[in-house]
Amino acid sequence: MAANDLICMVSLGEKAIFLKLCSIIRFYELKFDVAERLNVPEEALSLIYKSKRHPNLSFSVDNEDDLKYMLEYNRNVGCTEIHMQAVVNTIDTYGCPWMLFASPVKNEKGIETKRFIAAQLRPILKVRPKIHPKDVQKDFLTQYGLRLEYSKIWWGKERAQEAMYGDSYESYNQLRWYEQKVKETNPGSYICIDQNEGRFRRLFICYAACIVGFLNGCRPLLFLDGTFLKDRKMLIIRDGSFKACGPYCMKGQTHTILHINWLLFLMPTRGSENRSKLKSLRMKAKDTQVLGNLLQSACYKYTVAEWNDYMKDIYEMSPAAYEITINYSLEHWANAFFPGIRYGHITSNVTESFNSWIRDARLSRILQMVEHIHK
Repeated sequence: MAANDLICMVSLGEKAIFLKLCSIIRFYELKFDVAERLNVPEEALSLIYKSKRHPNLSFSVDNEDDLKYMLEYNRNVGCTEIHMQAVVNTIDTYGCPWMLFASPVKNEKGIETKRFIAAQLRPILKVRPKIHPKDVQKDFLTQYGLRLEYSKIWWGKERAQEAMYGDSYESYNQLRWYEQKVKETNPGSYICIDQNEGRFRRLFICYAACIVGFLNGCRPLLFLDGTFLKDRKMLIIRDGSFKACGPYCMKGQTHTILHINWLLFLMPTRGSENRSKLKSLRMKAKDTQVLGNLLQSACYKYTVAEWNDYMKDIYEMSPAAYEITINYSLEHWANAFFPGIRYGHITSNVTESFNSWIRDARLSRILQMVEHIHK
């Protein structure tokens, strides 16, 4: 047991249970556990704290703050054991043993709970944006006596986020406006919104200020890492507006899509002139993939002899591609020609820190997420 943990005995009539209270325990977790172990309705349960120093006084523990102050007080006075009394209240709301929380559906003869859930979740999401549905289930069971299905909580959270951060579709629509504004206010920035037959695929952004800062103040070394976003949609763009087109890619497609993403991500760093030259070759997709594999293998070879072997294969496949490749600053992409020591102390600390900084932003709509990362 940790040094700050306290032992708590909760009694109900002739029944009693022991609990361990740690510093990070939440009120709804405590109440849920007590109700379950004493086999009483959680919505009807109240907890009363009995102080050893003041036996004639009792204190009601009704919320997160009450629990926190109670634990802090006992630690300050050096008490390691706490006694609480469980009280089961009679549920009686206007003569009924139950309550209904719902909203009428517009133009229909029905009611729904999503709107009510969304309204209650909004203030919670402001301070706990990463709250899990199971925690929401416990909260609603504690506060309202509602046992909610996962799907209702999920949709309620979607509505709450939409009210707070705007519609997901609209956020994607605003990317074109954002592209225009960035280029107006930061000339020289590179932004590419990639699409395929109207389907949104990728977004690449490099601000001009970052480009200038990197070239003038940083070592010419790129750290590459990936992180997953939390948007549930893949979106398409048609006539300037994005629309949902279905779930994420199937499992078998994941590796191919990630590989293509990396290639598309690195393309803007290689110069527009050489990209246009490679495009002008008009090679078949299958041949382009073979050529890409040969180039990748050549760049990893440490000796000129090994590098020459792969370049010979490239020449036999396409003399034009060979000429473009051989004239493109070999020391920048081929190990065999890299000047000085190729590698020093390499860790992922920088990228892991970055992923930690943007953890909350990944839950936001795409435009808010982009601006968060930008700042």
